[in-house]
Amino acid sequence: MMDRVYKLEIFLPPSHFEPVRQALWAVDAGHIGAYDRCLSWSRAESCWRPLEGTDPFLGTPGELCRAEEWKVEVCCREDRLAETLAAVRAAHPYEEPVINVIPLAATGLEEKKQGGTPAASRTRSEIAMDDNKNILIINDMPGYGKVATAAMLPILSNMGHSVYNLPTALVSNTLDYGTFSILDTTDYMVRAIDAWKKLGFSFDCITTGFLASAEQVDIIREFIASQKKEGLLVMTDPIMGDDGKLYNGVTEETVENMRRLIGVADVIVPNLTEAEFLTGKYLGRESLAAGEARELVDGLLAFGPRSVVVTSGVEEETGSHVVWGYNRETGAHFTIPYQFIRVHFPGTGDMFSAVLVGELLAGRGLEAAARRAMDVLETLIRLERDEAEKNKGIRIEKYLSVLNQ
Repeated sequence: MMDRVYKLEIFLPPSHFEPVRQALWAVDAGHIGAYDRCLSWSRAESCWRPLEGTDPFLGTPGELCRAEEWKVEVCCREDRLAETLAAVRAAHPYEEPVINVIPLAATGLEEKKQGGTPAASRTRSEIAMDDNKNILIINDMPGYGKVATAAMLPILSNMGHSVYNLPTALVSNTLDYGTFSILDTTDYMVRAIDAWKKLGFSFDCITTGFLASAEQVDIIREFIASQKKEGLLVMTDPIMGDDGKLYNGVTEETVENMRRLIGVADVIVPNLTEAEFLTGKYLGRESLAAGEARELVDGLLAFGPRSVVVTSGVEEETGSHVVWGYNRETGAHFTIPYQFIRVHFPGTGDMFSAVLVGELLAGRGLEAAARRAMDVLETLIRLERDEAEKNKGIRIEKYLSVLNQ
Protein backbone atom coordinates (compact mmCIF):
# COMPACT_ATOMS: atom_id res chain seq x y z
CA MET A 1 0.00 0.00 0.00
CA MET A 2 1.37 3.41 -1.00
CA ASP A 3 1.88 6.21 1.51
CA ARG A 4 -0.77 8.91 1.27
CA VAL A 5 0.46 11.87 -0.75
CA TYR A 6 -0.43 15.55 -0.36
CA LYS A 7 0.00 18.49 -2.69
CA LEU A 8 1.24 21.70 -1.08
CA GLU A 9 0.41 25.07 -2.59
CA ILE A 10 2.75 27.68 -1.15
CA PHE A 11 2.42 31.42 -1.83
CA LEU A 12 5.55 33.53 -1.33
CA PRO A 13 7.30 36.68 -2.54
CA PRO A 14 9.64 36.12 -5.53
CA SER A 15 12.60 37.17 -3.37
CA HIS A 16 12.24 34.03 -1.23
CA PHE A 17 11.61 31.44 -3.93
CA GLU A 18 15.14 30.00 -3.80
CA PRO A 19 15.35 29.61 0.02
CA VAL A 20 11.95 27.89 0.09
CA ARG A 21 12.85 25.64 -2.84
CA GLN A 22 16.08 24.58 -1.13
CA ALA A 23 14.15 23.93 2.10
CA LEU A 24 11.71 21.68 0.20
CA TRP A 25 14.53 19.74 -1.44
CA ALA A 26 16.33 19.33 1.88
CA VAL A 27 13.35 17.35 3.24
CA ASP A 28 12.90 15.43 -0.03
CA ALA A 29 9.60 17.07 -0.96
CA GLY A 30 8.71 16.53 -4.60
CA HIS A 31 10.03 12.95 -4.63
CA ILE A 32 7.74 10.95 -6.94
CA GLY A 33 8.80 7.40 -7.81
CA ALA A 34 12.20 7.41 -9.53
CA TYR A 35 12.25 11.23 -9.78
CA ASP A 36 13.00 13.79 -7.10
CA ARG A 37 12.95 17.62 -6.87
CA CYS A 38 9.65 17.70 -8.78
CA LEU A 39 7.88 21.03 -8.30
CA SER A 40 6.25 23.80 -10.32
CA TRP A 41 5.76 27.51 -9.81
CA SER A 42 3.71 30.24 -11.40
CA ARG A 43 3.03 33.94 -10.99
CA ALA A 44 0.02 35.01 -8.89
CA GLU A 45 -1.56 38.38 -8.15
CA SER A 46 -2.56 38.46 -4.49
CA CYS A 47 -4.01 40.81 -1.92
CA TRP A 48 -4.33 40.85 1.87
CA ARG A 49 -4.89 43.26 4.74
CA PRO A 50 -2.67 42.97 7.81
CA LEU A 51 -4.66 43.56 10.99
CA GLU A 52 -3.58 45.71 13.91
CA GLY A 53 -0.75 44.21 15.97
CA THR A 54 0.84 42.41 13.03
CA ASP A 55 4.34 42.94 11.67
CA PRO A 56 3.91 42.17 7.96
CA PHE A 57 6.78 41.43 5.60
CA LEU A 58 4.82 43.34 2.93
CA GLY A 59 2.11 45.91 3.54
CA THR A 60 0.95 48.15 6.36
CA PRO A 61 -1.40 47.18 9.22
CA GLY A 62 -4.96 48.25 8.46
CA GLU A 63 -4.36 48.81 4.72
CA LEU A 64 -5.09 46.53 1.77
CA CYS A 65 -1.88 45.31 0.16
CA ARG A 66 -1.63 44.08 -3.44
CA ALA A 67 1.54 42.34 -4.61
CA GLU A 68 2.93 39.82 -7.02
CA GLU A 69 3.59 36.41 -5.48
CA TRP A 70 4.76 33.06 -6.73
CA LYS A 71 2.66 29.96 -6.21
CA VAL A 72 4.81 26.88 -5.64
CA GLU A 73 3.23 23.43 -6.00
CA VAL A 74 4.93 20.29 -4.72
CA CYS A 75 4.01 16.78 -3.52
CA CYS A 76 4.81 15.45 -0.07
CA ARG A 77 4.37 12.06 1.62
CA GLU A 78 2.13 11.96 4.69
CA ASP A 79 4.94 10.73 6.96
CA ARG A 80 7.01 13.80 5.98
CA LEU A 81 4.21 16.37 6.08
CA ALA A 82 4.87 17.92 9.49
CA GLU A 83 8.60 18.14 8.82
CA THR A 84 8.02 19.67 5.39
CA LEU A 85 5.63 22.31 6.73
CA ALA A 86 8.14 23.21 9.44
CA ALA A 87 10.92 23.54 6.85
CA VAL A 88 8.78 25.82 4.66
CA ARG A 89 7.78 28.05 7.56
CA ALA A 90 11.42 28.37 8.65
CA ALA A 91 12.44 29.61 5.18
CA HIS A 92 9.31 31.72 4.51
CA PRO A 93 9.41 35.45 5.41
CA TYR A 94 5.70 35.88 6.21
CA GLU A 95 4.23 35.84 9.72
CA GLU A 96 1.27 33.84 8.38
CA PRO A 97 2.35 32.03 5.19
CA VAL A 98 -0.46 30.66 3.01
CA ILE A 99 0.18 26.93 2.60
CA ASN A 100 -2.69 24.86 1.22
CA VAL A 101 -2.42 21.15 2.07
CA ILE A 102 -4.45 19.05 -0.39
CA PRO A 103 -4.74 15.22 -0.15
CA LEU A 104 -4.29 13.50 -3.53
CA ALA A 105 -6.19 10.44 -4.70
CA ALA A 106 -3.32 9.58 -7.09
CA THR A 107 -0.04 11.03 -8.36
CA GLY A 108 -0.38 9.70 -11.90
CA LEU A 109 2.48 7.21 -11.52
CA GLU A 110 0.27 4.31 -10.48
CA GLU A 111 -0.84 3.59 -14.05
CA LYS A 112 2.52 4.16 -15.71
CA LYS A 113 3.98 0.91 -16.97
CA GLN A 114 7.60 -0.08 -17.21
CA GLY A 115 8.10 -3.42 -18.88
CA GLY A 116 4.58 -4.45 -17.91
CA THR A 117 5.03 -3.58 -14.21
CA PRO A 118 3.39 -0.48 -12.71
CA ALA A 119 6.21 1.92 -11.82
CA ALA A 120 4.74 2.64 -8.38
CA SER A 121 4.63 -1.07 -7.50
CA ARG A 122 8.24 -1.83 -8.40
CA THR A 123 10.45 -2.24 -5.34
CA ARG A 124 13.75 -0.42 -5.01
CA SER A 125 15.62 -3.72 -5.33
CA GLU A 126 13.75 -4.49 -8.57
CA ILE A 127 14.71 -1.10 -9.95
CA ALA A 128 18.34 -1.62 -8.84
CA MET A 129 18.43 -5.00 -10.58
CA ASP A 130 18.18 -3.09 -13.85
CA ASP A 131 21.64 -1.64 -13.13
CA ASN A 132 23.45 -4.16 -10.95
CA LYS A 133 26.81 -2.90 -9.65
CA ASN A 134 29.86 -4.67 -8.25
CA ILE A 135 30.44 -3.20 -4.77
CA LEU A 136 33.51 -3.89 -2.62
CA ILE A 137 33.16 -3.36 1.14
CA ILE A 138 36.51 -2.79 2.87
CA ASN A 139 35.77 -2.97 6.58
CA ASP A 140 36.11 -5.27 9.57
CA MET A 141 34.01 -8.44 9.76
CA PRO A 142 32.41 -9.40 13.09
CA GLY A 143 31.71 -12.99 13.99
CA TYR A 144 28.74 -11.97 16.17
CA GLY A 145 26.78 -8.77 15.70
CA LYS A 146 25.42 -6.57 12.95
CA VAL A 147 28.10 -3.94 12.44
CA ALA A 148 30.58 -3.06 9.70
CA THR A 149 30.52 -5.56 6.82
CA ALA A 150 27.86 -7.72 8.53
CA ALA A 151 25.51 -4.71 8.59
CA MET A 152 26.25 -3.36 5.11
CA LEU A 153 26.31 -6.53 3.03
CA PRO A 154 22.66 -7.60 3.46
CA ILE A 155 21.42 -4.07 2.75
CA LEU A 156 23.35 -3.63 -0.48
CA SER A 157 22.56 -7.18 -1.62
CA ASN A 158 18.86 -6.53 -1.02
CA MET A 159 19.15 -3.36 -3.09
CA GLY A 160 20.07 -5.53 -6.05
CA HIS A 161 23.86 -5.32 -6.17
CA SER A 162 26.66 -7.88 -6.24
CA VAL A 163 28.56 -7.32 -3.00
CA TYR A 164 32.10 -8.45 -2.21
CA ASN A 165 34.29 -7.84 0.82
CA LEU A 166 37.88 -7.30 1.88
CA PRO A 167 38.08 -7.65 5.69
CA THR A 168 40.52 -5.33 7.46
CA ALA A 169 40.15 -7.33 10.67
CA LEU A 170 38.19 -10.28 12.00
CA VAL A 171 36.41 -9.35 15.23
CA SER A 172 34.86 -11.93 17.53
CA ASN A 173 31.83 -9.74 18.33
CA THR A 174 30.80 -6.10 18.61
CA LEU A 175 33.02 -4.11 20.95
CA ASP A 176 29.98 -3.06 23.00
CA TYR A 177 30.16 -6.38 24.87
CA GLY A 178 33.44 -5.27 26.47
CA THR A 179 35.18 -8.61 25.86
CA PHE A 180 36.36 -9.38 22.34
CA SER A 181 39.19 -10.69 20.19
CA ILE A 182 40.56 -9.05 17.02
CA LEU A 183 42.67 -10.62 14.28
CA ASP A 184 44.55 -8.19 12.01
CA THR A 185 44.20 -9.26 8.36
CA THR A 186 46.76 -6.98 6.70
CA ASP A 187 48.77 -9.88 5.23
CA TYR A 188 45.61 -11.44 3.84
CA MET A 189 44.57 -8.10 2.28
CA VAL A 190 47.87 -7.92 0.37
CA ARG A 191 47.52 -11.48 -0.93
CA ALA A 192 43.84 -11.05 -1.84
CA ILE A 193 44.45 -7.83 -3.78
CA ASP A 194 47.38 -9.43 -5.61
CA ALA A 195 45.15 -12.34 -6.65
CA TRP A 196 42.35 -9.99 -7.76
CA LYS A 197 44.74 -7.97 -9.92
CA LYS A 198 45.98 -11.14 -11.64
CA LEU A 199 42.38 -12.22 -12.23
CA GLY A 200 41.34 -8.82 -13.52
CA PHE A 201 38.57 -8.21 -10.98
CA SER A 202 37.12 -4.71 -10.99
CA PHE A 203 34.47 -2.84 -9.01
CA ASP A 204 31.96 -0.07 -9.67
CA CYS A 205 31.93 1.12 -6.06
CA ILE A 206 34.39 0.82 -3.16
CA THR A 207 33.40 1.64 0.40
CA THR A 208 35.93 1.82 3.23
CA GLY A 209 35.35 1.75 6.98
CA PHE A 210 37.55 0.59 9.85
CA LEU A 211 41.26 0.44 8.99
CA ALA A 212 43.70 -0.91 11.54
CA SER A 213 46.97 0.77 10.54
CA ALA A 214 48.85 3.19 8.32
CA GLU A 215 49.94 0.19 6.26
CA GLN A 216 46.32 -0.67 5.52
CA VAL A 217 45.64 2.94 4.47
CA ASP A 218 48.54 2.76 2.00
CA ILE A 219 47.29 -0.59 0.67
CA ILE A 220 43.79 0.77 0.11
CA ARG A 221 44.94 4.05 -1.46
CA GLU A 222 47.06 2.12 -3.96
CA PHE A 223 44.23 -0.32 -4.70
CA ILE A 224 41.71 2.49 -5.28
CA ALA A 225 44.17 4.13 -7.68
CA SER A 226 44.48 0.85 -9.60
CA GLN A 227 40.68 0.63 -9.87
CA LYS A 228 40.14 4.21 -11.04
CA LYS A 229 37.84 4.36 -14.04
CA GLU A 230 34.94 6.43 -15.31
CA GLY A 231 31.99 6.09 -12.97
CA LEU A 232 33.82 4.50 -10.00
CA LEU A 233 32.23 5.65 -6.73
CA VAL A 234 34.48 5.69 -3.65
CA MET A 235 32.91 6.32 -0.26
CA THR A 236 34.88 6.51 2.98
CA ASP A 237 33.52 6.31 6.51
CA PRO A 238 36.53 7.37 8.63
CA ILE A 239 35.66 5.23 11.64
CA MET A 240 37.64 6.60 14.60
CA GLY A 241 35.33 7.76 17.39
CA ASP A 242 32.01 9.10 18.64
CA ASP A 243 30.48 11.13 21.47
CA GLY A 244 33.36 13.61 21.49
CA LYS A 245 36.22 11.13 21.90
CA LEU A 246 38.31 8.70 19.88
CA TYR A 247 37.84 4.97 20.27
CA ASN A 248 40.34 3.03 22.39
CA GLY A 249 43.53 2.43 20.42
CA VAL A 250 42.89 5.27 17.93
CA THR A 251 45.84 7.68 17.95
CA GLU A 252 46.79 10.94 16.25
CA GLU A 253 48.66 8.81 13.72
CA THR A 254 45.35 7.09 12.91
CA VAL A 255 43.72 10.49 12.39
CA GLU A 256 46.52 11.57 10.05
CA ASN A 257 46.18 8.33 8.09
CA MET A 258 42.46 8.95 7.65
CA ARG A 259 43.19 12.46 6.38
CA ARG A 260 45.25 10.88 3.62
CA LEU A 261 42.54 8.35 2.79
CA ILE A 262 39.59 10.76 2.55
CA GLY A 263 41.51 12.68 -0.09
CA VAL A 264 40.86 9.93 -2.66
CA ALA A 265 37.12 9.58 -1.85
CA ASP A 266 34.15 10.89 -3.79
CA VAL A 267 31.99 11.00 -0.66
CA ILE A 268 33.04 10.88 3.00
CA VAL A 269 30.65 10.16 5.86
CA PRO A 270 32.21 11.08 9.22
CA ASN A 271 30.14 11.63 12.33
CA LEU A 272 30.54 14.96 14.13
CA THR A 273 33.31 13.68 16.42
CA GLU A 274 35.32 12.28 13.51
CA ALA A 275 34.85 15.49 11.51
CA GLU A 276 36.13 17.53 14.47
CA PHE A 277 39.25 15.40 14.86
CA LEU A 278 39.96 15.32 11.12
CA THR A 279 39.81 19.11 10.84
CA GLY A 280 41.08 19.96 14.32
CA LYS A 281 38.08 22.31 14.70
CA TYR A 282 35.55 22.53 17.56
CA LEU A 283 36.95 19.48 19.37
CA GLY A 284 34.50 18.07 21.90
CA ARG A 285 31.60 20.28 20.80
CA GLU A 286 28.22 18.52 20.73
CA SER A 287 26.45 21.25 18.74
CA LEU A 288 27.50 23.84 16.16
CA ALA A 289 26.04 27.07 14.83
CA ALA A 290 25.23 27.14 11.12
CA GLY A 291 28.38 29.09 10.24
CA GLU A 292 30.55 26.76 12.30
CA ALA A 293 29.03 23.69 10.63
CA ARG A 294 29.76 25.15 7.21
CA GLU A 295 33.36 25.87 8.25
CA LEU A 296 33.69 22.28 9.49
CA VAL A 297 32.41 20.87 6.18
CA ASP A 298 34.71 23.19 4.22
CA GLY A 299 37.62 22.05 6.37
CA LEU A 300 36.92 18.45 5.37
CA LEU A 301 36.68 19.41 1.69
CA ALA A 302 40.17 20.90 1.94
CA PHE A 303 41.57 17.36 2.28
CA GLY A 304 40.29 16.47 -1.19
CA PRO A 305 36.96 14.58 -1.10
CA ARG A 306 34.37 15.70 -3.67
CA SER A 307 31.36 15.63 -1.33
CA VAL A 308 30.79 15.46 2.43
CA VAL A 309 28.04 14.14 4.71
CA VAL A 310 28.51 14.76 8.45
CA THR A 311 26.17 12.74 10.67
CA SER A 312 25.17 13.08 14.35
CA GLY A 313 25.14 16.87 14.25
CA VAL A 314 23.11 19.17 16.48
CA GLU A 315 22.14 22.65 15.26
CA GLU A 316 23.00 25.11 18.01
CA GLU A 317 20.36 27.67 17.03
CA THR A 318 17.41 25.24 17.15
CA GLY A 319 18.65 22.18 19.07
CA SER A 320 17.59 20.05 16.08
CA HIS A 321 19.52 16.89 15.23
CA VAL A 322 20.82 17.28 11.70
CA VAL A 323 23.03 15.98 8.93
CA TRP A 324 25.32 18.61 7.39
CA GLY A 325 26.86 18.28 3.97
CA TYR A 326 28.16 19.58 0.67
CA ASN A 327 27.23 18.21 -2.74
CA ARG A 328 29.88 18.71 -5.41
CA GLU A 329 27.33 18.04 -8.17
CA THR A 330 25.16 21.02 -7.18
CA GLY A 331 27.86 23.12 -5.53
CA ALA A 332 25.57 23.58 -2.53
CA HIS A 333 25.86 23.09 1.22
CA PHE A 334 22.83 21.48 2.86
CA THR A 335 21.33 20.74 6.27
CA ILE A 336 18.88 17.88 6.80
CA PRO A 337 16.98 17.69 10.12
CA TYR A 338 15.89 14.32 11.48
CA GLN A 339 14.01 12.84 14.41
CA PHE A 340 16.49 11.73 17.10
CA ILE A 341 15.58 8.56 19.01
CA ARG A 342 17.36 8.24 22.34
CA VAL A 343 18.61 4.66 22.10
CA HIS A 344 21.99 3.22 21.12
CA PHE A 345 22.69 0.39 18.70
CA PRO A 346 26.16 -0.32 17.30
CA GLY A 347 26.33 -0.43 13.52
CA THR A 348 23.78 2.28 12.73
CA GLY A 349 26.46 4.36 10.99
CA ASP A 350 27.33 1.38 8.79
CA MET A 351 23.67 0.93 7.86
CA PHE A 352 23.37 4.63 7.03
CA SER A 353 26.42 4.36 4.76
CA ALA A 354 25.06 1.27 3.02
CA VAL A 355 21.69 2.87 2.22
CA LEU A 356 23.42 6.08 1.13
CA VAL A 357 25.64 4.18 -1.31
CA GLY A 358 22.71 2.21 -2.67
CA GLU A 359 20.70 5.36 -3.26
CA LEU A 360 23.63 7.13 -4.95
CA LEU A 361 24.13 4.15 -7.26
CA ALA A 362 20.41 4.34 -8.11
CA GLY A 363 21.00 7.87 -9.38
CA ARG A 364 19.67 9.86 -6.40
CA GLY A 365 21.18 13.23 -5.58
CA LEU A 366 23.31 13.36 -2.44
CA GLU A 367 20.75 15.27 -0.35
CA ALA A 368 17.91 12.94 -1.35
CA ALA A 369 20.11 9.89 -0.75
CA ALA A 370 21.09 11.13 2.72
CA ARG A 371 17.46 11.86 3.59
CA ARG A 372 16.42 8.40 2.44
CA ALA A 373 19.21 6.83 4.53
CA MET A 374 18.04 8.78 7.61
CA ASP A 375 14.44 7.69 7.02
CA VAL A 376 15.42 4.03 6.76
CA LEU A 377 17.62 4.25 9.84
CA GLU A 378 14.89 5.93 11.88
CA THR A 379 12.43 3.19 10.90
CA LEU A 380 14.90 0.42 11.78
CA ILE A 381 15.61 1.92 15.20
CA ARG A 382 11.90 2.28 15.97
CA LEU A 383 11.26 -1.33 14.99
CA GLU A 384 14.12 -2.65 17.14
CA ARG A 385 14.13 -0.19 20.05
CA ASP A 386 12.44 -2.62 22.49
CA GLU A 387 14.89 -5.45 21.77
CA ALA A 388 16.61 -6.31 25.07
CA GLU A 389 20.05 -7.19 23.69
CA LYS A 390 21.16 -4.04 21.92
CA ASN A 391 24.90 -4.82 21.97
CA LYS A 392 24.64 -7.02 18.88
CA GLY A 393 23.11 -4.25 16.78
CA ILE A 394 19.94 -4.16 14.70
CA ARG A 395 18.86 -7.50 13.24
CA ILE A 396 18.86 -6.12 9.74
CA GLU A 397 17.81 -9.31 7.94
CA LYS A 398 14.52 -9.23 9.86
CA TYR A 399 13.65 -5.81 8.47
CA LEU A 400 14.96 -5.80 4.90
CA SER A 401 11.44 -5.08 3.63
CA VAL A 402 11.89 -1.54 5.01
CA LEU A 403 14.29 -0.88 2.13
CA ASN A 404 11.48 -1.35 -0.37
CA GLN A 405 8.99 0.98 1.28
